[in-house]
Amino acid sequence: MINNYVKHGYLEKPLKKKYNRQQVARLIAITSLKTVFSIQDIAATLDMLNAQTQSEKLYNDFVDYMNGRKLEVTPIIASACQTLKLYQQTLAFIQVPEKEADNDELRA
Repeated sequence: MINNYVKHGYLEKPLKKKYNRQQVARLIAITSLKTVFSIQDIAATLDMLNAQTQSEKLYNDFVDYMNGRKLEVTPIIASACQTLKLYQQTLAFIQVPEKEADNDELRA
């Protein structure tokens, strides 16, 4: 998977098979967001944001917003995090009825 990200240009090549902090942060963002956005859109957005702001600040804002520690972040980060949280919440709603149905079957 990671080799494909490098091959397609979504992630820089590692130096001597080692990834730096920026690459790991980018990989975490891609991996987290790929359930709700295309990898191409994520990579393009990260490139645009990196041109404006240091990647360390972007990553910290992403993590802080996801953990509810910071609400004043770049609007695109806030929106992406909200979308991801809503997706996860929706999945949780889907899984609850499945568990209830399983419990009902066990009781019968």
